[in-house]
Amino acid sequence: MKGICKECEWTPAPSITDAQKKELDYRLTDYLANPNDVLSWDEVKASAYAKIL
Repeated sequence: MKGICKECEWTPAPSITDAQKKELDYRLTDYLANPNDVLSWDEVKASAYAKIL
């Protein structure tokens, strides 16, 4: 696909800060310890709409 469009070309992922890495590690650790402690997308939307409406 090279040359067809600029958006189709591979680009490396942007680097993240140490603070962002720490937050991602924290979230992954928490998820692995509590895999059932999650909200569905419908629950997230309902909660957000309830706060703004």
